[in-house]
Amino acid sequence: MKIRFSCLFVLLFGMTAAFSGEVGKKSGRWLEPSIVSLDVTRKQYDYSQPWSRRSQSVTKSGIVIGPREILTTADDFTDRTLVRIQKGGRGQWWSAEVKRVDYPANVAIITTDNEKFWADLKPVALASSVSKDGDIQILRWRGGNLENRKAEFNRFGVGHGNMSDAVHVQL
Repeated sequence: MKIRFSCLFVLLFGMTAAFSGEVGKKSGRWLEPSIVSLDVTRKQYDYSQPWSRRSQSVTKSGIVIGPREILTTADDFTDRTLVRIQKGGRGQWWSAEVKRVDYPANVAIITTDNEKFWADLKPVALASSVSKDGDIQILRWRGGNLENRKAEFNRFGVGHGNMSDAVHVQL
């Protein structure tokens, strides 16, 4: 399950990095001030025993895309009880709230009102267009470290998302 979240985030993250004109910076270290870790706690219901509920905690990544806005996947935000965010994969956890969730598109926007959290974070510009030409990098945030690999573009496709029957263009 975590692999699916990582892969989807890598796709979003890779598209952001590869197509925003920052490909020349091969190391990807320029993105570190834009990456945050999220911890989502939610109630998981057992439909065969509705009186029995258990908590589930999921750790995922997000990227700062604007003032007070963090982009992440929409997975695991149903029945949430607590959302926390952390800068750089280390240090203090901050309470956060979900600003918007689009389950068919599998994206969510997270925010927090705490001014101290936003200090030293830099938003990343999203690409205005997608090009199949040029260098593409896969940048993956794992355990507070940024991994970087060269990627190869195969083709654009049209398919169903994992949370919806709506078809959309996929890389």
